[in-house]
Amino acid sequence: MDPQNKKDLEDKIRFYETVLDHIQNGIVITDHEGKIIFFSKTYGSFLEINPEEAVGKNCSEVVENSRMHLVAATGIAEINQPHRIMGQDMVVQRIPLAIDGQGIFVFGQVMFKDVKDVHTLAKKLSDLESKVEFYEKELVSLRSSKFTLDHIIGESEGMAEIKNLALKAAQVQAPVLILGESGTGKELFAHAIHYASDRRIYPF
Repeated sequence: MDPQNKKDLEDKIRFYETVLDHIQNGIVITDHEGKIIFFSKTYGSFLEINPEEAVGKNCSEVVENSRMHLVAATGIAEINQPHRIMGQDMVVQRIPLAIDGQGIFVFGQVMFKDVKDVHTLAKKLSDLESKVEFYEKELVSLRSSKFTLDHIIGESEGMAEIKNLALKAAQVQAPVLILGESGTGKELFAHAIHYASDRRIYPF
């Protein structure tokens, strides 16, 4: 290999290793036999292992309950799986990487160092969804019509027929023209139709 090309390749390798080392969650990469070819400093710090000493060893010798070799054998990824290390429950992922002519490598990463972190994140998401739902309702209330069909008083046969007609009009995806003399409740029905339609969340 040309000396310059070799240097460029070595620089790229150092760059990628530096990037992987600075990812907060631990990372390990193995070959098709489960032998470690990369072990991040963050993972080594967490497990109190020297990354340089881990490289070259079988992952099962370094990482408790390792399944990296099994993923290499099956070629099936294991995403967000529970994994117990040093008495601590974690969430990890193991992803097989097929490289032409070099077999299958496996990329392993600790997603959460403590399962409690997953529950905390789930609660935060649930709280956020509740807030979004609340604000959506508030938005509907602010943007929606002033009146609904329930505000229209009257139980006569004629009024019931008009209300039914208004409900049908609300289902039509087209402008609705309401005709009538002044003071007959045209605006009231216009608001009620808008509220009963799918466009209630949009301005009247």
